[in-house]
Amino acid sequence: MEQIALVFVSPKCLEVYASENDFLNPECAKQIVSKLVSYFIMTFSIFVKLPQIVKVYKAQSGEGLNNMSLLIETTGFMGHFTYCYVSSYPFSIYGDAICSFLQTLLIFYMKLDFSGQRIKAVSWFVFYISAAMFLCSGTLSLQAIRYFNHFGFSIMGFGGLSQIFTNFRTKSTGQISAVSMMMAFTICFLRVLTVLQESNDKGLAVGAGLACVIIGVIIMQIKLYEKPKEKVEKKKL
Repeated sequence: MEQIALVFVSPKCLEVYASENDFLNPECAKQIVSKLVSYFIMTFSIFVKLPQIVKVYKAQSGEGLNNMSLLIETTGFMGHFTYCYVSSYPFSIYGDAICSFLQTLLIFYMKLDFSGQRIKAVSWFVFYISAAMFLCSGTLSLQAIRYFNHFGFSIMGFGGLSQIFTNFRTKSTGQISAVSMMMAFTICFLRVLTVLQESNDKGLAVGAGLACVIIGVIIMQIKLYEKPKEKVEKKKL
């Protein structure tokens, strides 16, 4: 039971509850809520990009998805979870990044594969998996991993702007899934609220906030460039 309890509270709070019976302690209550939200985010993240994966697979096309944006997003997620892993942060604050990393990498693989670039798709897939394992191995110093994480946040901002520009230029969001974007926005918003509570790492909070802004703009573009159903039906007739 003690091991299970430590998943949600620190040893100090466990002592507060077990020895002092202070079940209304505000700091420990915030810790429990933060942990619950974090595990909810982790579970939720498994399904975030699933609608996007299904949409690309059904269309057999990654039209509208920007290659540079996908690469940058994959790199950003890799930087986030490798930094948290090496820093020995709780799994609850970076588990969702692992899910997002693998799902984004799969989307990029499918986009290349469906465009007839299978060798390139396999090469990128192997490269990113190998790079993630190397960064988690502890070969590089924590400071180097921290710099890479900050670099990841910076290029994710650039990648998001690249996707936004592509949408603006084509006046379309192609196969970008609105459902996936809404789920991703929810996760980023909740992550800003929990990361400071669990790690007090302002850099991670700023990165999550930046992602919220970028995803929010893309969601607005999806609504803006959405084709009215009536017009689509008329064209089919």
